[in-house]
Amino acid sequence: MAMKITMIGTTIKKCGTVFSVGDGDVDIKLVRTKIVDCETAILQRDPIGALTALGLPSNVPHELVVEALNALYIKQPASVEEKAEVVKSSRLGAFIQHAANATAITQGLVALSPALIQSLLPMLN
Repeated sequence: MAMKITMIGTTIKKCGTVFSVGDGDVDIKLVRTKIVDCETAILQRDPIGALTALGLPSNVPHELVVEALNALYIKQPASVEEKAEVVKSSRLGAFIQHAANATAITQGLVALSPALIQSLLPMLN
């Protein structure tokens, strides 16, 4: 069942995040609504779809993914081999090392652009 949010004639000012929603169906309807001076209008948390697309198991602790993504982001620019070593030496690398698709997961993480890493990080916090 989708979460439904309806706001009519509302003004939201000076806030961090207007809507913080989990993974799943969300139906947000805004009518004559103003969002002013807020950092984020809609923040999607727990991006299970994105993590699954990378081949990560659903039970992977998000803090391990955040640590690995931050380390990859800081390592820019780097060769594919250097970035793969960053993932393998992280706590996430230890978590996935025995997974049948550990190589594919590492390759997927290494292929992420810095911009995509930046867009994923807020979803995981």
